Amino acid sequence: MTRPDSPARKRARALKDEDDAANDAQDDAPTCEVCGRHPRKYCCPRCACVTCSLACCAAHKRATGCDGRRDAAAHRPLKAMGLRELRADCAFLEAAARSRATAE
Repeated sequence: MTRPDSPARKRARALKDEDDAANDAQDDAPTCEVCGRHPRKYCCPRCACVTCSLACCAAHKRATGCDGRRDAAAHRPLKAMGLRELRADCAFLEAAARSRATAE
């Protein structure tokens, strides 16, 4: 007799399937978006541009004006939230609280 999956297991399986689908989509475009010659290695936190090197990353920033910093206040769907995003949000809120406390 098989045991039915708990909601937590179903959610974990769904998140793994989403990650696998995202990785498959990334594998469809394996080259750098700037030079188009080398395999991609890095992803810009701000705009998700994939680059192969520091030189291509710098060229991307110069060409687009992107600062490379993740927009902490940008909306993310609940499905995209993981432990890393939760920690980043907590750090953002703590920094806002510190800023307010020093302003008073």
